[in-house]
Amino acid sequence: MGRRGRKAAQFAKPSGDTEAREALERRWHPRLVWEPRLAPLVSAAGADREPFHRWFHYRQGFSPQLVREFLASIGALESTQAGRGTPHRRRGTLSYPILDPFCGSGTTIIECGRNGIPSVGVEAEEALAFLVNATVAREFPPLPDMAEIDSWQDAAFQLTVPIHRVALMCAVATLHNADGRPNKGARPFREAWARTVEFFQADLQSPIPVAHAVMVGDARSPAFLADESIGGILTSPPYLSRYDYPRLLRPLEEVYRYGLHDFAAADGQRQLSAGPVRNRQSTQRITPSRGRRDMRSTGFESDNEAAALVPPDAISECVDALGSAGEALLAERVRQYFREMFTVIQEWHRVLVPDATAWLVIGGARLKNVYIPSDLILAEFSESIGFSVEDPRVARRLIDVGRRLGRLNHVSPRETIVVLRRL
Repeated sequence: MGRRGRKAAQFAKPSGDTEAREALERRWHPRLVWEPRLAPLVSAAGADREPFHRWFHYRQGFSPQLVREFLASIGALESTQAGRGTPHRRRGTLSYPILDPFCGSGTTIIECGRNGIPSVGVEAEEALAFLVNATVAREFPPLPDMAEIDSWQDAAFQLTVPIHRVALMCAVATLHNADGRPNKGARPFREAWARTVEFFQADLQSPIPVAHAVMVGDARSPAFLADESIGGILTSPPYLSRYDYPRLLRPLEEVYRYGLHDFAAADGQRQLSAGPVRNRQSTQRITPSRGRRDMRSTGFESDNEAAALVPPDAISECVDALGSAGEALLAERVRQYFREMFTVIQEWHRVLVPDATAWLVIGGARLKNVYIPSDLILAEFSESIGFSVEDPRVARRLIDVGRRLGRLNHVSPRETIVVLRRL
């Protein structure tokens, strides 16, 4: 048998016990609705051509069109056409703001504002929250003289207006590729800066009509949100082992931290203090298996209620398979991921008003040849705590080649929109 044959045979072997995951797949298979047209919408396709969204390309973002479809589905928009929609007369759940608890680059928040709908976001990364909050600026003030400036480090000390600093963050981000690494073929800084300023100036000629707020915080415990205070949720949490998030955000974070320590509010103007800042800690949140944060410091070890949320079937099966493969740390991260996601979903049930809808964009994973159906695990948990789960809408396969899962063939991780309704 050749190398390819041996590799194919290895992939065909089941990884440990698969009975619980097989049963999960069989229970949900009749309800899975495959919608290939959603594939570009669960990515950031088209965002670089739309005002405000084009400021920063976030690889983990989804399309503004997906937000418009969500808003149309809950009756907040009469149309899902590009550009601003027309708000309906607001009533019922539409009297409350939309929430994105994993705000990222703010696609949900910005698009709600563009369509005249109030919204609120939660984001663990201060730099991203700073960026999204800046999109409510009413103008792009005149820039200081930068004729002699050839590097972003020199520019950072000249730019003391928050919207100018955000423009600098976005300009530097364009000098890196989608993985956060320096782009060797990137244009010089001055050209990137000039192009970014053009975007900002053009977009702010028509400011976002409805202000929004992004809080730096933890999606597991948004204490500032009152019970039954949210009219809908559209979000996408980090996926298991998809991206090295710190590396992706490093260019943005570096500019945000450089010369920035604290904002002091004075007469409504925020001022920047001088001097680089290093090693500041951000609030923790859901941790995928690559990079995000050390899960051992999340505090769940002493939380018996959260520990009880982890069911002993599909998740334990994945954890046991990873442990048997010698991946004890990865196994614990998978367990912790679902503990934290269960806590997040419980919070959604608390803050949503009755009959409100939540769209969860989530991807499965295959880690060390262990298949993890994240979409179905979270859908089943959501039903167990009182959500009504509509038929999951599968946008695409994350891995083209399917493999065996016990007696099931051609099983592959999916990227799915799980639609929940608060009863």
